Amino acid sequence: KIGSDTIRYLFAGANTSNDVRFGYNLGDEARRKLLGFWNIYTFFMTYADIDSPIIEKSETKNLMDVWLYNRISRFVSKAREF
Repeated sequence: KIGSDTIRYLFAGANTSNDVRFGYNLGDEARRKLLGFWNIYTFFMTYADIDSPIIEKSETKNLMDVWLYNRISRFVSKAREF
């Protein structure tokens, strides 16, 4: 009745120091949130292919942006190794 992504979402958001509450109502709430993300992704992929947007790389001087970009780049590199 509840999909695996919904269960993963519920457990990922659960506090590890407490017992995990589980029920179909919580599953329905999580499913609605995930469907929202899925709809956004589907909309973007549909219309991005049609419009073929040109994404320009911006150079930022903000140290937090540079730090975050570097951390994400390292994470992606490590993930691709597996």
